[in-house]
Amino acid sequence: MLLEITIANLIEPWLYGSHTGISSLAILVAAIFWGMLWGPVGLILSTPLTVCLILMGRYVPQLNFLEILLGDEPVLSPHAHFYQRLSALDDNEARDIADRYLKDNPIGNLYDLVLIPALSLAVKDRHMNALDETRTTFIHQTTRELIDELYEASSNAPDANSGDLSRTIATVGASSEPDVVCVPARDEADEIVSTMVMQLLRRAGCHAQALPIGTVSTILDQVEALYPRVICVSALPPVAAVQAKSLCRQLRQRCPDVKIILGLWEFPGGVAKAQQRVGLNCADMIGTSIAQVVSLIGTGIA
Repeated sequence: MLLEITIANLIEPWLYGSHTGISSLAILVAAIFWGMLWGPVGLILSTPLTVCLILMGRYVPQLNFLEILLGDEPVLSPHAHFYQRLSALDDNEARDIADRYLKDNPIGNLYDLVLIPALSLAVKDRHMNALDETRTTFIHQTTRELIDELYEASSNAPDANSGDLSRTIATVGASSEPDVVCVPARDEADEIVSTMVMQLLRRAGCHAQALPIGTVSTILDQVEALYPRVICVSALPPVAAVQAKSLCRQLRQRCPDVKIILGLWEFPGGVAKAQQRVGLNCADMIGTSIAQVVSLIGTGIA
């Protein structure tokens, strides 16, 4: 009794603070398991041992499942849940996740906080050979269909749920040439995000166009023919960062008077780190989220 009182009221609060990070169910199961294994000693040590297991899961990648299984934090964030459903080839549940998120959030947040992070996870897993070609194609196709459906549902009109995006774009007169051309840096994931940017710009009243992925020479010829006021280069790090840097330099040579805005989506460290990564002369402005890039484009065409 003396040992239990001392540990529960002095040692455990001092070691763990007021919050252990263990779910109530995990505490109950741990007490039963260690109690059956070691008796009264197991009951005393159940909480410390469970905390140790959670810490092992937090800092040892191979044991990450322990933190998910025993911790009290939400199991998956919306973007991780969305990606998990797509990687399981379950497009219906993935669409339900997006629909539930849109009930309380504007579409710009869905793109920035759910779809782009999910695509970033797919790029990283594919780069590590943890995602096969079939699942990669399914993720890209489903995401593309989802954003097309969302855009069609808006009837090509500005959306009240788009927040302040419509106020960041200076409305210009009708023109046969686009004011903004969105260019993918490397692959289909970059193309999908550039389509998201184009859609939000159009919803905000800007004449924007997104180019499909192709060879660098083809993209350069198309941009030079259109000669817009702003070029937005879309790149999902880490793979596309180098390609985006090279593409921006070639675009600068072809269109010296056009403003170039580079979107390095989900870049660790934010704009400052992204600027260091690509250099000072690569692009006129850099953003790491769609909200930032749309705001910068609004400044560029104002």
